[in-house]
Amino acid sequence: MYRKILVIFVSVFIVKDGIITQALLMFMILVGVLVIHLKKKPFASDIINNVEVLSVLASTVTIFCGLFFILDIN
Repeated sequence: MYRKILVIFVSVFIVKDGIITQALLMFMILVGVLVIHLKKKPFASDIINNVEVLSVLASTVTIFCGLFFILDIN
């Protein structure tokens, strides 16, 4: 739940700082959320924990790859 709130916060309130700042901040937040989730394992079922890890990992990889398109300097 807090991950979603942070994503919305970055999307809405960090607009004036630019898209690169938004992407880097999102990347750091998602990596932090992934580390916390892997340490705490908040769900009782291992399957649900694994699905949540894959979800956060997919979001992290998407933002990471998006950074390469944003920073494409010729």
